[in-house]
Amino acid sequence: MGSTALAWNNYVLTSVLTAQAGGQALPVTNLQIEVGDASTAWQTSAGQTHATLYIVPPTTQSLWRAWALCRTNLTPAATVTVTLYNNPGLFVWNVSFDGIEPGFGQAVYIGDTDRRGDWCSIDINDPGNTDGFLNIPLVYAGPAWLPLTGLAYETTFGGDAGVDEAISRGGQEYPKFRYDRRRGELVFMGIRQSEVLGQLAELQFAARRGNNILCVPDVASETITQEAIYGRVFATADVGFPHGAADRRSWRARITERL
Repeated sequence: MGSTALAWNNYVLTSVLTAQAGGQALPVTNLQIEVGDASTAWQTSAGQTHATLYIVPPTTQSLWRAWALCRTNLTPAATVTVTLYNNPGLFVWNVSFDGIEPGFGQAVYIGDTDRRGDWCSIDINDPGNTDGFLNIPLVYAGPAWLPLTGLAYETTFGGDAGVDEAISRGGQEYPKFRYDRRRGELVFMGIRQSEVLGQLAELQFAARRGNNILCVPDVASETITQEAIYGRVFATADVGFPHGAADRRSWRARITERL
């Protein structure tokens, strides 16, 4: 498996957020709720399918590498453009990406290197959106950790469904569907000791607080928008020593999509 990205230090949660959208049906500050439901999303007014989100962190020269818009109503024709600036408005870098798949509703980009900037804009354009507005429940923007050794081949991906089961005395089944979410069983076998005490410790602290984590299994994959999961992480095994005295540590966790 290729390089894996994990990201948890989401500037959206601590930044000053503003939006240029020609009106908002739901406020942009809803992005700081960390729930992936359309009713608590940032939503533009009817007829507005082009909007720009501005993210201004509390400190200057912040580190940026990963961006994700998740649980959205964006169509495959939508384009997302990220631009980094230094104060007051000096251009640093930008990139445009698309590839949103029906049924997934997420746009994800992992940069090839870390970049520094004072603030960031995310321009979203989806003129053919049949809803006639943009609905964005979750946004990640910030740094990312790419472990020196990515996910092991024992890693698996699947899904969970919430179903209320009713079975009659005659054995007839009447399932009532509630929800469906994606899930990953993450296995790392080569984390370095320095990463355990640094990035992994920070990730686990964020996970225990209930914050969302972005997991991109292979940053070079052509289907990154379908494979990435943004949600809560739960450790399923502590850090281990699979190779004895060698500088390689193991760790296992489960990630579930945040609905």
